[in-house]
Amino acid sequence: ETSCEKLPDLFSKLYSQIENKENFYNKIFDKVMPKDTGATSTHLEIANAFDYFVTTNYYDPIEHSFKQKQNISNAEPKELTKHYFVFPSKEKAKDTLTYLHGSPHVGFCILRKEDYQYFYPSLYERNAGVYAVENSLSNILTQWTVVFLGSSLEEHLKEFLRYLLANIREENNNK
Repeated sequence: ETSCEKLPDLFSKLYSQIENKENFYNKIFDKVMPKDTGATSTHLEIANAFDYFVTTNYYDPIEHSFKQKQNISNAEPKELTKHYFVFPSKEKAKDTLTYLHGSPHVGFCILRKEDYQYFYPSLYERNAGVYAVENSLSNILTQWTVVFLGSSLEEHLKEFLRYLLANIREENNNK
């Protein structure tokens, strides 16, 4: 296991050791949020190149870049619509940012091992859980062209992509 693969277990252990669990995620957000910069020129280029965004990050450089893009543009300003855990339908995807693993805006993120088990139940062969993230990823990967930028593709996401591709191959072979 790499150090990234151990993080959910480490966060689970930390969570179990603290008394005030209500503020756990907000304290994590306070520690990981960039303090000096909201976005880079690369983020601005990404905002200029695409109309919809999906991220597993918890911070918001795309939001900052989208606002900068609107300020620079002579066009009528548009609002970036935010979604959490679920990607919108194609008809509603333009000018959207989906925080697939949560955000400070909702005070929660997929971080602990238990969170991954709940939001990726297929990987853990569990019946209990929410399939919204899995379904969103399935829809994104089967209906859209995807560009992964700066992605560390944490182990849980890589494992889900393998699982999804195996299912797609099996469906195609059965046709």
